[in-house]
Amino acid sequence: MQGSTAHTIPESRRLTCILAADICRYSQLSETDEVRAIQAVNIISDCLSQVVEEYGGRIFNRAGDGLLAEFPSANHCVRAAIKFVNQIDSDATLNSGGDKITLRVGLHVGDAIEQKSGDLLGHGVNVAARLQQSAKENAIFASANIVNLVSADLKRQAGNRRSLSLKNIDQSIDAFEISLEEAEPPKQTRRLAPILAALALGGVAILIGVSFWLNPFGSTSQSEASVTADKVIDRRAIRAALSPLVEFQIANDAAVSALIETNDFNQAITLLRTEYMNGLSTAPQPRQIELLHQIGALAFDRDQKTALEIYRQIHKAEPADHLATLQLARIYNARSEKGEATRLLEQAVTEYDLLDVERWMFGIELARINAPPWDTALEQLTTIAEEASRAGKDGIALDARTYAITYATLDDIMAGRANEQTRRATIEDINVLIDELEALNLDRLLSRNYIAHGVVHIQLADLPAAIQSYEAALAIEEILERPNFILQILTNLAETYFFEGKLEEANASNDAAIKLAVEQDILVSLHVNKLLRAKIIHAQGRISEACEMLLEARRSWPAEMMDQLEVDDIGSELNC
Repeated sequence: MQGSTAHTIPESRRLTCILAADICRYSQLSETDEVRAIQAVNIISDCLSQVVEEYGGRIFNRAGDGLLAEFPSANHCVRAAIKFVNQIDSDATLNSGGDKITLRVGLHVGDAIEQKSGDLLGHGVNVAARLQQSAKENAIFASANIVNLVSADLKRQAGNRRSLSLKNIDQSIDAFEISLEEAEPPKQTRRLAPILAALALGGVAILIGVSFWLNPFGSTSQSEASVTADKVIDRRAIRAALSPLVEFQIANDAAVSALIETNDFNQAITLLRTEYMNGLSTAPQPRQIELLHQIGALAFDRDQKTALEIYRQIHKAEPADHLATLQLARIYNARSEKGEATRLLEQAVTEYDLLDVERWMFGIELARINAPPWDTALEQLTTIAEEASRAGKDGIALDARTYAITYATLDDIMAGRANEQTRRATIEDINVLIDELEALNLDRLLSRNYIAHGVVHIQLADLPAAIQSYEAALAIEEILERPNFILQILTNLAETYFFEGKLEEANASNDAAIKLAVEQDILVSLHVNKLLRAKIIHAQGRISEACEMLLEARRSWPAEMMDQLEVDDIGSELNC
């Protein structure tokens, strides 16, 4: 099999939220009253068009009495479905002159490939269509994939979980019937407190940005909704990016203003850099340090080079700046420079009087850096979680618990204690964590738990479930716009597809990961993904190309870490 014989995955392949709808008993209606049947299709199609536009989606297929639409978020998709079904149920024209006309709707988050026509094809579309066929009259069936991603108010509208065997779908799908009560997004009075807390240190941001932060789904006009869906950064991405500033009580006014003005993280970073440079000769030192922190917060999960440069600059000017120390240590740890990360944190712990919050955060990072041994890290993280919880610092406690669950799993595996029962118990523990994180709007920690979900499913040899978990994590991170996390998830997906024998999917995910590793200059990740590419190429029968890629992977390894390089075993495995 010399040369590439596999079909390449189109660049338009993506995860999306899909709504599938059809008219119940349409064939019967067409036979008895063709005019009414055609009128019903037109009314229902027009209604869906209006609802889809309102929630920032698009209809991509109209076939007879069937309609398919996609949406930019799970919340938009579910809210649109509820409104659509209710409007058809109450339409006086449809409900006169014969039997009542009703709908069945299926909702799913899944993989789809866009054709030149704009139509979507793929497994995700198939699952949504099969869920629609399984729904009762005047009802909505939503997969667990989409329910896992919606806000707490919508989760409460999901009924009991059911495991469905769908026609032509290999694995069973967990699904929920969604209540047709139109749940309003949380009222502004309830959401105002945490938002003001997040913005309290930036008064200008409150004046400029509150309407942006408070804008609930469906509250914009129809003309504004599609613009919002395409161009405005999701408020969850802003909240996650600025969370370190909030935790350390550092102003975030300029960052919020820049994000609102540009609707783009990279452009916002450029704008803040310009403001910083313009203020070098006139602005007081504390304000300049605040601006550097705001640049660092936006860059941290998106541009590691910039973040490293910024936090080094802050640390040089203010060695006792604990947020700069923590963020530097996190970056060094991500770059596998564990010695430098440990030195920074231990020096801060030794030389400075840390607040409890700072001590816990430093402790979490030290546990991560020094693991394995997993049992020692687990003990440290458990202690931090208990102390933080008693102090009411739920975010820190949940952060520690997230890592603690992962390390407990690894410790059980290494000690030979892991079995199916303990692994399924771990999955339940992770589910509890996910519910708590969603209740507190801690979106920044969600994907870690879905990744842990995937890892445990792999231990259970349930590769399709692992892929679903990773896809859920990927959907979250695409909302939060954090390429470093996306890189990790794409790598996990690629490896899982490879183990499952799906080489095309493995190659597509891995190529996307390599592109991100190059953009982010994460050489260790680049090395790992090139090794995986060598394995994929080898599995496709292209032995010489695989060996060339193995050499390329070796060359991508950081020069300063050459003593840790281990590729000989893989070379033997690939007959190189």
